[in-house]
Amino acid sequence: MREIKFRAWRHNQIWYSDFIITYRGKINWWNSDIGDYSPILFNKGEGIMQFTGLKDKNGKEIYEGDIIKPEDWEGRVLEVIFINGTWELQLIQGKRKRQRGGWMLANFILDSKVIGNKFENPELLK
Repeated sequence: MREIKFRAWRHNQIWYSDFIITYRGKINWWNSDIGDYSPILFNKGEGIMQFTGLKDKNGKEIYEGDIIKPEDWEGRVLEVIFINGTWELQLIQGKRKRQRGGWMLANFILDSKVIGNKFENPELLK
């Protein structure tokens, strides 16, 4: 069973914390200042990313929204997305920009490395 954890991109930095998503879809984070969970609101360009349970070839954890580069795919990079109940990859650089290929993430981790994510490195999405 994989570890369930999240990270968030907020105020131009990555936050690693305990997050709870309530039954109404609200997101709360562990606020150590008060010793309880507090609501968190995201602005445009901010968001929460779920851990896939997988690591790249260098042992770095892979999260939703990460950008990975397979070794043998010349000049192409892929975004990690969660769709239809599975972790897939979406081609964002190469001949067919923004094509969802239906490539399963687990098939690419042995020869791929995380090179950024869609929040910290938006230039990789172009």
